[in-house]
Amino acid sequence: MAFKFGKISLKRLETTEPIVQQIAHEVLSCSPYDFGIPEYGGRRTEEEQQHLVNIGKSKPMHSYHRTGMALDICRYMGNGKYSFKKEDIQPIADLFKQVGEEKGVNVIWGGDWEVFIDAPHFQIQEIK
Repeated sequence: MAFKFGKISLKRLETTEPIVQQIAHEVLSCSPYDFGIPEYGGRRTEEEQQHLVNIGKSKPMHSYHRTGMALDICRYMGNGKYSFKKEDIQPIADLFKQVGEEKGVNVIWGGDWEVFIDAPHFQIQEIK
């Protein structure tokens, strides 16, 4: 079954750069797990980023979200429930990395970080 983004997730995704959109669409279409994009999951204004830093949901003000080169996701678990847990997002993260590699870009997953684990977060760090 090929999943597609709903209207709200699609609107959030459209704030990101085209390469991020392409990867996200491809991952969702081949993923066995449905996922969406939460509030603040796409490009962020300086004010939005500052708010997330202030409440401890983000660390840097120079986030890749500010440039549209990052995306946060949440996995749909059924019955209207979503998960941001690393173990639930891990299989989707593997697909993001694989699709990124196929497109010649380096996808960094926040779930691989050691200091501030950010399992919902994906960013394009460099174009190979």
